[in-house]
Parts: sequence; structure tokens; C-alpha cells
Amino acid sequence: MEKNCWEIKGCGRERGGKNEKELGLCPAAADERLHGVHGGINAGRACWVVAGTFCHGEVQGTFARKLQDCTLCNFFQLVRKEEGMNFETPVVLLSKLKTIKGGVEGGGSLRNVGMRQLLNAGCTPHPELRP
Repeated sequence: MEKNCWEIKGCGRERGGKNEKELGLCPAAADERLHGVHGGINAGRACWVVAGTFCHGEVQGTFARKLQDCTLCNFFQLVRKEEGMNFETPVVLLSKLKTIKGGVEGGGSLRNVGMRQLLNAGCTPHPELRP
């Protein structure tokens, strides 16, 4: 397995981590639907599509609200570089979470996510989402 976000970022919110009791288990560490994506444990190498992850000292919101920050994150950029052509885009990962059909996790829709954000994250927008 490759290194997961909690190993790189050192948040300590993984199972048995130093901050799990105080801050709670990180949703990326708990979400088994993305286990194995990019060679990670649970969503540990796809944390940018999981709501409620802990970055910059605070809990992050929904995918639509955090995507821009996440694409600037050194961990996101590391995974994207390591995976190369095998990098699974946020839209693909969201479909694995089965959130696109009923709206993006936590409310909203992909229409509320800027097209530039999706393209910068390595996404090819669905034809229905193109302007």
C-alpha cells in the first residue's frame, strides 16, 4: 500500500491515531467505499472527495466547497504525480461513492463546482455539465 493522507499530513485521526479520541476518526480513514483507490487504505488516498476531513486545523466541508483547496494540497499533488495516467479523477471517485446521482455529498450539485476547478483537478466534465 502507498502512504495515506494521515501518514503524510500527520493529523493523527486514523484508527488508533494520537488524535482519534480527541478529534474523532477522520471520515477518509473510515470510508471503506474507496479502499484500494490509488493503493490506499479506505479513502486515505482520495480524501479530497470525502466530506469532513481535517485540514489546516479545521474540519472541511462538502466536496463542492473543498475541491479548490484540495487541488492545491501537497498530498493531492503527490498522489496525482505518483498515479500518473492511473489517477482517478474526483468525478470518477464521486461515482464510486454513489453521490453524483443524488447530488454531491452533503448537498449541492456538480453544477455548483466551477468548471475550472474540475479541469484543474484532472476531470473531464460530463457533456451535460459543460457550458
